[in-house]
Amino acid sequence: MRFLCIFAIPRTGSSHLNKLLKSCRGVDAKSELFHGSARMRFSEGELAQLRDRAGDMVLDAAKFAKWRRRHPAGTLKAIYEGGAPRIVAFKVFQNHLKPEKIQSELLVRDDTGFAVLTRRPIECYISGLKAKSMSRFGAIDTTAIKPTLSAADFAEWADRNMRWYRWIQDALEARGQPYAKLSFEEHLDGLSGEESLARILPLFETIGFPGVQASQRIVEGQRQDKEVRYQDRVANWDEFAAAASADPEFASLFEWSMAAP
Repeated sequence: MRFLCIFAIPRTGSSHLNKLLKSCRGVDAKSELFHGSARMRFSEGELAQLRDRAGDMVLDAAKFAKWRRRHPAGTLKAIYEGGAPRIVAFKVFQNHLKPEKIQSELLVRDDTGFAVLTRRPIECYISGLKAKSMSRFGAIDTTAIKPTLSAADFAEWADRNMRWYRWIQDALEARGQPYAKLSFEEHLDGLSGEESLARILPLFETIGFPGVQASQRIVEGQRQDKEVRYQDRVANWDEFAAAASADPEFASLFEWSMAAP
């Protein structure tokens, strides 16, 4: 196996997981490799290979990001050939790649292992609102922020993300692709980096990555919201829960969002 693809949604702890993977010997964790605007860091060898394929677009961050999204297979090949032999890990969110690209250029690969990372969806939603309100998605304490939830806005978000997870799992199973099931609650929350990797690496071994080991220095992410109960992280939980439960269109989405993976 050359590549580890992690399917997730924002605020599932994927950045923390990426840091943990960076702490593993023989793993090059690229985080959101197919993000539409995020700047990526590549080694000189990787950039040389990418330039051979993308030309001078590598000099323009926006154009280069668009090129990577149009050519995921070519991007992976260039990165692997341009670096030292190691596993290239990356995560894919719903808005990173179109479904047909995922099907035709990722799921068909026999050199790629897959994982699906989940978290209780309502916590992802609340965490996302807090981060957006600050325009910061890391390295800031959001405990004091108490957003007001809208049942209609929540239902739109929940429907989109529920469909994403179901599509990914159905697509993997339809192709007979085994995948590791990871959850924030079981594998990341409240654990040291060493404890998390002790639970995660055996799962990766079952999908084709034997022998991956953590280095002596493990880099970890920091939890942004210190409030224990997700109901206490917002300004209007009781009103929101009543509105979401009362509307038949929203009730099933609300129930889905509160279920722990």
